[in-house]
Amino acid sequence: MTLFLKASNEAAMKTALNDVFPGFVGADENGEEMLCVYNHQWAVDWDIPIVTTPAVFDEAGETVVEPAVMEAGFFCNVIVHDAEIDASSLNALDQKPATPQRVFA
Repeated sequence: MTLFLKASNEAAMKTALNDVFPGFVGADENGEEMLCVYNHQWAVDWDIPIVTTPAVFDEAGETVVEPAVMEAGFFCNVIVHDAEIDASSLNALDQKPATPQRVFA
């Protein structure tokens, strides 16, 4: 199962994923926050910038005339490899884009 998730911010996304994937948010040996973005049960493509309107460049293609407009929110893609994991609580965050900007290979 692949999900294309959007949350209001990074903290909300961490909370949502940690609720489904115990151990997603952890700490390293120094006590610093560490995300488990992949293991044998799941993989997470973290912090995906979503372009709403592409940047406009000059005729030479070298100078930005108008910067890109980015969609508000925090985005990641998730693939679940373990059928035992109930990821149904993430369905409310799933965007199901027609043309995803990044996908798992």
